[in-house]
Amino acid sequence: MNCSIWPSFDPKLTWDGLLTFITGILAFVAGLLAFLGIRSQIRHADSGLQTQLDAEKKAREDAANEQRKAVATALLFEIDNHYRSNIRDVVRYLEEHKNDPDPTVIKPPGVNPFPVYVGNSKVLGVLPTVLVEIMVNYYGELRGYVATFNLYLKGYEMFLEGNTTIGRGVMRTLIPRIIIEGVAITQLAYTTCGLLCDFVGTEFSFPRIGVAGDPRVQDSTRTTLLAAREQLMQEIGRMPTHAQAH
Repeated sequence: MNCSIWPSFDPKLTWDGLLTFITGILAFVAGLLAFLGIRSQIRHADSGLQTQLDAEKKAREDAANEQRKAVATALLFEIDNHYRSNIRDVVRYLEEHKNDPDPTVIKPPGVNPFPVYVGNSKVLGVLPTVLVEIMVNYYGELRGYVATFNLYLKGYEMFLEGNTTIGRGVMRTLIPRIIIEGVAITQLAYTTCGLLCDFVGTEFSFPRIGVAGDPRVQDSTRTTLLAAREQLMQEIGRMPTHAQAH
């Protein structure tokens, strides 16, 4: 007599069992495919989002660079125009007529002689630091030059009003001062315009830029421009890649 305490199993594969097994496999495969599909969609969405973010970043950098370039270009030609009209021509004329017996008449620089600088003073920070520093210095000295200019014009007004001796004395006293200040401003204009040309990609040469051909520019001023150019190139090198390309 054979007696065992262990239960006896008779494994048999039924259709129901097989169907259940196959259904489970199919469900697993379907789930896996769904997971992989969702994962692919997520990756694609992340890639699309990154592409969009990169495009937006490039657009912002390009817009910022265009703003910098537009401001710098406007300032360049304001400085050049002011140099030609109110510095170069005035100094040249006064040197030629400083000994004339009659008062020398000079065209006034205007109520607002540098509107571009005044109008963009709040956004100068978009420019490289070395450019901002040299322009603030230039326009600061320019204000002093314009103030001297206006004193001369007041002397001329006194002369016209009958105070001939006082008026003539004021003008004769201020002529050498205007010449000296004009030559000093010329040095600053040379350095400032040279840097602005480098930044906006315009050739710094005469006759396009008037001060580039001024014989009064000193060797020390040319050396200063070279040193400032090195600093400018370093700052441009730290700007966003897209900005460098322009």
